Amino acid sequence: MLIACFALAFSAIAEAQEWDDIKQSREWITGEGFGMTLEDADAAAQNDLISKISVIVESDFALEEDETSSASGLDAKSAIRSRVQSFSSATLNGCERIVLNPGGADDVHVGRYMRRTEVGKMFDARRRKVQEYVRLGLNAESDLKIDQALQNLYWAQTLLRTIPHGAMLNGYDEQSGDSLHLHSFLPSRLRDILQKIKVEMVSNDGADVELQFTYGGQPVTAVDFTYFDGRDWSTICSAKDGKGIAEFARGMVPNNVQLAFEYAYAQQARTNDPEVSSAMGAVRRTRLREATISVASTDKEPARLRPSAQASKPSAQASKSSTKSASNASSSSTLDNRALGSVDKPEQYLEVVDEIIKATKSGSYNELFARHFTEGGAEMFRGLMGYGTARVLDNSGISLYRFGNNVIARSIKMAFSFKRGARRNFVEDVVLTFNADGKVDCVAFGIDTEAKNDIMNREVWPESTRLTIIEFLENYKTAYSLKRLDYLRTIFADDAVIIVGHVAKKAGGAKSDAAAQYQNNKIVQQTRLSKEEFLQRLARSFGSNEYINIRFANNDVRKAYGREEYGIQIKQDYYSTNYGDQGYLYLQVDLTEREQPIIKVRTWQPDPDPEVGLFGMGDF
Repeated sequence: MLIACFALAFSAIAEAQEWDDIKQSREWITGEGFGMTLEDADAAAQNDLISKISVIVESDFALEEDETSSASGLDAKSAIRSRVQSFSSATLNGCERIVLNPGGADDVHVGRYMRRTEVGKMFDARRRKVQEYVRLGLNAESDLKIDQALQNLYWAQTLLRTIPHGAMLNGYDEQSGDSLHLHSFLPSRLRDILQKIKVEMVSNDGADVELQFTYGGQPVTAVDFTYFDGRDWSTICSAKDGKGIAEFARGMVPNNVQLAFEYAYAQQARTNDPEVSSAMGAVRRTRLREATISVASTDKEPARLRPSAQASKPSAQASKSSTKSASNASSSSTLDNRALGSVDKPEQYLEVVDEIIKATKSGSYNELFARHFTEGGAEMFRGLMGYGTARVLDNSGISLYRFGNNVIARSIKMAFSFKRGARRNFVEDVVLTFNADGKVDCVAFGIDTEAKNDIMNREVWPESTRLTIIEFLENYKTAYSLKRLDYLRTIFADDAVIIVGHVAKKAGGAKSDAAAQYQNNKIVQQTRLSKEEFLQRLARSFGSNEYINIRFANNDVRKAYGREEYGIQIKQDYYSTNYGDQGYLYLQVDLTEREQPIIKVRTWQPDPDPEVGLFGMGDF
């Protein structure tokens, strides 16, 4: 026991001597902290270290005029310190910790230290992050994804203001090849984007207002907004493919509806990028007046919704647009213009669709189910109508095409509203699948136009293969929204590799069995779930959320050599009553049997891994 005490005392003396040497050396920047717990002492040491860094870089910061007080220099110092403090211990490159006193009779004593040469590297990493957000924002704008364009560019601007000499940082526009002076470019581009969004009220029944959103004359792929309902501002609403909806108390639609476009995405930053969230707390929010607009009301009632017979027969392949944005916005979908087969007697299917639309208004389905639905199709449609408050917005762009023995009716636009959660309503393209007997056997939410086009442009694969991939993704997406746990159970292989978090290491070896391949990989074992564990987690999520909504975009699909197995790498936006995130979903699926897809691998990453990047077929 005595020997142990001498050992502890000697260790403490050695650490104290080491700490004294570190503090006296010009090579290191140091901070100290005391507290009743290790966490408190460590936080105090980190704050002390950041104060020292702030003094070093103070002269390199430029603050906006409204962020300092001419009467006192204290405001400027405080503003600079808060910017440096937006770096967490995780982002302070090379930051080390030493516990000088583990506690006991006295407070815990912690030292934090880092090399002076690491300070520049710390800010360099943030500069690269700013430039990446600019790249993502501009690419999103070209795809008419206005929500992502505003978010990425605003996040870039926020981070830029926390960097020394940020006013000198340049970026790059991949579309034009131009170099961008980001300090002036970002606020200008944000305002320009907001000014180019045009909103028109296309119908008003005295309570529900349908809105049309365009950007540069083309329907937006996606944009988020709130509106003033006479008492308060709504939660965030989403418009898809140009369609959005605002809900008011009966008879309370104002002459001019006030709309505000979301651009800061502060709540999303807290979940998806704590570094951005911390930076938002360090700088004043930039108010963009262009984000708030007024939309003139109309007394126009919604048009009677009846499918058009002309839309029933697939048209010839659309000509390619000269620009990427025009291509994304032209026609309802490239898929609709490349149908596999024409439909005999299309009016029969259109009449059924017409009856379904009428039933959504009356709420009377029993006779409809008996005549026009299979048992499985009826169950899915009940789930659809129980997905919040459902209403049909538009079906003027409906198309019919034959796929095998089935007939597909695509693009019935519907809105779904909810009473709780950060998002209150969504617009979806509903897809109906008729079986060989002419009955609705499947109901699904269509994936976004760009995601469909990405797949359909893979002309090296047979058209039936591309349509099967789209069908699979739509059924997968819909299973989450309609909480179809039994369906998800059938499509996951019993030994599927399911990774639910960030993975920092590739698997070794080239075994054919994905499960065996990861057997000895410690990192994957820590983040991998069994099929049953994954389904149990999903069941808890389904039970605790009023709604779940998934949106797919930016997909890349690869085919395995010699077999009908595909690796689908896709950007996923996930929304629910209690939670939301963005990330990258990877699904490796066997599509040998169209009616029975089998998922062998499912991974999710919040960001590309620094070592691996995005997971793909080569990693499994």
